[in-house]
Amino acid sequence: MKKVYQQYHDDCYRACIASIFELEIEEVPHFRLASKDPMLLVENGGEIPHWDDWFEERGFVEVTFIPKDKESKLLESLSLSLDKVPIIACAKGHAVVWRRGRLIFDPASNKPDYVPYEEFEPEYFFVFVPINPHKCMEDMKK
Repeated sequence: MKKVYQQYHDDCYRACIASIFELEIEEVPHFRLASKDPMLLVENGGEIPHWDDWFEERGFVEVTFIPKDKESKLLESLSLSLDKVPIIACAKGHAVVWRRGRLIFDPASNKPDYVPYEEFEPEYFFVFVPINPHKCMEDMKK
């Protein structure tokens, strides 16, 4: 993972994806903003793909996980089974990179008015599941 900071307010999800996939932020489409502001489609020549298609091209499926409570056994199991896999955790409209049950990178932490989270209580997670797990394991060994 490489740290990629958000460029402006409401760009945290895109910065988290760029961080996890080790891309420049410009290589990641404005998925969330495009769904809120159709003018972004016009400004980008109508070339903003649906995120399912974009992740599939890279060999992944995005799965949203919403724990029923913070003591959820499924949440604990998810953290343990995805020990080395960074995922996106979201709360109160902000996204951060999460691993091993804790925040490991906040894409807004480069802002002058940034206040670190004492506790980040995720409301939901985005998990990137490889379409071909065997190939993904081989790639991770490299």
